[in-house]
Amino acid sequence: VSGGKWTTYRAMAEDVIRHGQRQGLLPAHAGITATLPLWGCPSATDLTRPLSDAPGAHSYGSDQHALRLLPGADVALWQEGQQLCLSEAMVRHAVRAEMARTVGDVLARRCRLLFLDAQRAHALAPRVGELMARELGEGFDRLRSVTEFQALAQHYLKVP
Repeated sequence: VSGGKWTTYRAMAEDVIRHGQRQGLLPAHAGITATLPLWGCPSATDLTRPLSDAPGAHSYGSDQHALRLLPGADVALWQEGQQLCLSEAMVRHAVRAEMARTVGDVLARRCRLLFLDAQRAHALAPRVGELMARELGEGFDRLRSVTEFQALAQHYLKVP
């Protein structure tokens, strides 16, 4: 079972295992996903920030070190006070390690900026598109990705 968010994947996998067990196709002890750590998850002792905090390097768990080694780790695209919420390196990481393929993948699904500040997300779309174009090469339609995302962001700008 694959696809979707990690928590969805686990729920789907557990449903499949349970069904297989009920049908006698799998042994009763077949399901182990609940005890497996997810990729990038920090150790229990590193869980010091609530999920309601602004996104940033802390959101990458055990991948924080690798993120800081990427070009642009110190180049802020979005910052809240002293908190670096989106850097050039985070865009690169989204493309290289998280399969981001559109500006919307980065600004809505990876860092949530569209939902937190649609105006800022709209303004950042061209810059994110440039970075993605460098990462993805000729196969990436930067203009289309930026235009489609900005059209989507326009809808969020109208929400009271």
